[in-house]
Amino acid sequence: MATFPSYRHTAADVDLYVTLNNAAGQYWDTTSTPKYETLVVADWANYDVEATETPASSYQYIADVPGTLTSGALVYVTYYLRAGGTPAITDTVLDRQVYMWDGTSITPGVGQYSAAAAGYSVAELLTKISGILNWSTTDAASYTKIYQAITECGRAASTWEGETWSWQHERGQFTPLSLTLETVANDGADRASNIVTITTTAAHGLSVGRYIRISGCDDSTMDGTFVIASVPSTTTFTYVSAGDNSDSGVGYVYSNEYALRTVNGSIMADLYSVERVYFDDERVLTPTSYRRIRGLDSISHSLTENEPTEYGLKTTSDGPVIYLNPTPNTTDVLHIDYIPIHNKVAAGADSYLIIPPEFQEGIYVAGSLFLLRTDIGDIASLRECPGFMEAIDRMSTSDLMGYDDDQSNKYGDTDGFPGGHWPQNQRVTGGVVQNWGSV
Repeated sequence: MATFPSYRHTAADVDLYVTLNNAAGQYWDTTSTPKYETLVVADWANYDVEATETPASSYQYIADVPGTLTSGALVYVTYYLRAGGTPAITDTVLDRQVYMWDGTSITPGVGQYSAAAAGYSVAELLTKISGILNWSTTDAASYTKIYQAITECGRAASTWEGETWSWQHERGQFTPLSLTLETVANDGADRASNIVTITTTAAHGLSVGRYIRISGCDDSTMDGTFVIASVPSTTTFTYVSAGDNSDSGVGYVYSNEYALRTVNGSIMADLYSVERVYFDDERVLTPTSYRRIRGLDSISHSLTENEPTEYGLKTTSDGPVIYLNPTPNTTDVLHIDYIPIHNKVAAGADSYLIIPPEFQEGIYVAGSLFLLRTDIGDIASLRECPGFMEAIDRMSTSDLMGYDDDQSNKYGDTDGFPGGHWPQNQRVTGGVVQNWGSV
């Protein structure tokens, strides 16, 4: 029969036992029909697996692995010191370990030395933190507090004293909107009572209040930059345009505004702030104000070949929105270099744990335990947490030189590229840096 690795206690000849949990927090019931079940306090005596001191007076206690235990999954083993004649939920917790049971043998699991990938998952952090605090693994309120603490520690570390770490530089991209209007026969552009209804050949994905540009319509009085007034369907939208009633069509729909967290399948859902924007991976766009671009909309649509040269940003309920000038009428890709935000941690949101694995113990575990034990909501108090600050110190001393550091001697060029902020091989076409423009 397989056994769990021995547990070394501080005393001999005492009564120890273990309980077994799965990743969902259910307890293994050892009675006539063994199975995992949701905790029932009155059934606590059904959950114990005796740990026998082996050999006698050795301080080493070993528990057998139940032969019917569900295999192919992690098993969380909690050691208790029995106080009375039968196990009780009030018994003292001594330790908690995690193992993988394959039906034949036991191997180390999360939190022990193993060949597993470095770093934690959200589930592993919850298990470790709740185990240290001796909090119930089925208490939703406790888990919510742990989620919040993990999130606060991650956000504090990723923005510590305004620092931008080298591992926070991310890159995303999207293709500007370019839609074709239906033909005149299919009511591609109809105006009635100064309301223009546009019908596109494909789903437009637009919403009320968004600025769009119409170009190349048969009735040129419908061309221009407008604000969407309504969206009757996935292929139609309306805007206000004074003029005679008209049945028209053909032409194109473009847009100069994009919610960066949701554009292109939300690949930049974690975007916090924009560092640089590149058009077609060959030219740096100049940052300007949102107000300036809004003021230019009235003339930008008159240009025949529009490749954006500048951008502005505005914060909205959808997060950062980028505005391009002129409004692009090409399908060239826009590349965005950005700093990610540490998103709110929730069950299964492993990708939100952006702190590198080598610092997660200090940031997520030590930091969260400090906040939860002291019940202090102010993340500035983390300065008093030795484990958290030790991780911050290691992050500071081991961080690679950031792109925003002064690297003019290393990456500077003779063509006036400012400060050498980015390596030349980051944005090249054909091996040659292309028209970096003003920044």
